[in-house]
Amino acid sequence: MQVEYRKAELSDAKVLIEIYNAAFYSDYVKYGECPAYGMTKEMMEKSIENYPKFLILLDNEPVGCVSSRKVEEGTYEVGCLCVVPEYQGKGLGTQAMRFMTSHITDWDKFTLVTPIDKEQNVKFYTEKCGFDIVSTEMDGSVKVARFLLKRDKLKLVRPAKEHKQQALDFTQEFFDNGEKIINGSEMLDHTDDYDSWLAGVTANTSAETVDPNWVVTDTFFATDAAGKIVGIIDLRHTLNDFLKNFGNSGYSVRPTERRKGYATRMLAMLLDIAKQSGMTELHLSVEKTNEPSIKTIVKNGGVYERSFEFEGELADIYKIAL
Repeated sequence: MQVEYRKAELSDAKVLIEIYNAAFYSDYVKYGECPAYGMTKEMMEKSIENYPKFLILLDNEPVGCVSSRKVEEGTYEVGCLCVVPEYQGKGLGTQAMRFMTSHITDWDKFTLVTPIDKEQNVKFYTEKCGFDIVSTEMDGSVKVARFLLKRDKLKLVRPAKEHKQQALDFTQEFFDNGEKIINGSEMLDHTDDYDSWLAGVTANTSAETVDPNWVVTDTFFATDAAGKIVGIIDLRHTLNDFLKNFGNSGYSVRPTERRKGYATRMLAMLLDIAKQSGMTELHLSVEKTNEPSIKTIVKNGGVYERSFEFEGELADIYKIAL
């Protein structure tokens, strides 16, 4: 399944009308009115000019659309994000929103409006895309919610010498919390020699210097606005026989910084890095009992693939298409 995006031209008006009519028919039936349903060719052409659109292509077939326009410096409004019914629930909407936030480089905020009683849409934007509801209002006879997405201050940074003391404190916090394994740390939890660990993870970023028993891997600390290390995550560019059940990435958030959404945002940022490196999909493993991590993966478009057993514990493999 290959997902691509192509900027819509005026000549795409007909296919966009077909997509809109399929995607918004249920809204038209429910509310008795829907501006996106039943548009004429002239109306769609004007919409293409006012709200630059990208066709969502699945194996070269148009199955959806995502559009936005610049409202003011740093602020963009999502005009439409839709997928035809038969292809909904496959993570295409999540990928499309991720495409927009990476394609548009100068954004600080994204806004959008959708009916408040469309629970599936509200859940999608808040839980999978990271939006917050900031207000509600009446649009004619329909109550709508206004959503806001702010650019995250969280950063993924490569380990460096200046992180040494922070990294040691970060590791110790896990140990003090009774946790001996730090997923995604590339064995930082197995050494107190930060300098040697740093040399190893740095070497493993290149095919020329990677450990012959390992695979090319990028490792990142996640730091907050103040520069504090709040998490760690890695990206394995390929999978060898040993890693086939462990996937392309592992991640951990320090105990005192959990339940703040960091893991979801860390993984979302890593997906952009993976895509930029030429990867088309990621496989991630998670214990069946680790509900928070499962939610993190699903929020980022993860789809269950299979299960396996490791050291007497059942685990699942999820795939995220990029």
